[in-house]
Amino acid sequence: MEYPFEQRYKNFSIDELLEVIQFPDDYVPEAVMAAKAELSLRQLTDEQLAEAQSVLDERKSQIRKKQELKQRQMEVVSDALDSIAREFIPGQTEPQRGDRLVKIIGIICSIMVLAALYQNRYLIQMVSRDGLMLVDAFASLLPLVIWIIAIIFFFMRKKAGWVMIGIIIAATAGLMIGQLILSPLAPEPFIQYTDSGQSNATLLLGTILVLALNYGLIRMEVREIFNVSTSLKNKIIITFSALGFLLAGVFILG
Repeated sequence: MEYPFEQRYKNFSIDELLEVIQFPDDYVPEAVMAAKAELSLRQLTDEQLAEAQSVLDERKSQIRKKQELKQRQMEVVSDALDSIAREFIPGQTEPQRGDRLVKIIGIICSIMVLAALYQNRYLIQMVSRDGLMLVDAFASLLPLVIWIIAIIFFFMRKKAGWVMIGIIIAATAGLMIGQLILSPLAPEPFIQYTDSGQSNATLLLGTILVLALNYGLIRMEVREIFNVSTSLKNKIIITFSALGFLLAGVFILG
């Protein structure tokens, strides 16, 4: 098959012809010869050639930068996959894995508490008031206070911290799973779609997050840090998950 390089190259710019000539390994010999012939026919000045060379260098520089960026992105993805593999694939453990999981769980729980405090900020303002309002506000905020204490103990690597966080997470997981399963059976829709975007999808995402926390909490390398036995773990997770599920049933179906 013949390629009409001579005819085709008549429409090429000067820098495009220079690219063919300067990178002959990327082209067949006939193409390189045709590019040289076309460049010779144009009888270009040194200034024109220098300008075209500048354009070619700039284009090659941009291509090289894009390739380097793509390479860096691939390295980031590869590092992320390696990190995930070290976390979850058996046989690729690290001594620091348990400590890292403890920090991640503690940070996520802290963020959840801060979000809950922000949502209930009006109750915090009530604490400064007298009378029945003070009692009501304190009663409403008591679970958050317990959660904060649990997080502090958890960061201190105290067994009580693991137990308290385990109870909260297990009960919350049971409650949220109960809402997902039982809400369609309620006499009236239990979860309403609102302008703020709250929906079953929001509840589902929250459930996934809580289950992920629960999974990290019961990992052997985490429990070893807190000296939590398998039997204690099972008692807490099963008991309070069931309790949370029953509580959801009372709220929804009762």
